[in-house]
Amino acid sequence: DATGRAYARLFFGSSDELKLDGQGRLTLPGRLREAVGIAKDVVVLGVRDRVEIWDRGSYERYEAAYAGAYQAGTLEPIR
Repeated sequence: DATGRAYARLFFGSSDELKLDGQGRLTLPGRLREAVGIAKDVVVLGVRDRVEIWDRGSYERYEAAYAGAYQAGTLEPIR
């Protein structure tokens, strides 16, 4: 549908291919860091079949918001 194609164009149109440097590091382009609010420290997560890179403060707030439900067993997994 047209809405799905528009979303995909905007989402994937802002992506970049990244390569590892000689020491195995990635450098995220500044425009991507700014777009998602990465300031300095990051958290790298392996989630199913993808890697997520979060600003540390953002991830800590996210984790705090959901940790109780996860530990209580009331957080529903994605199927």
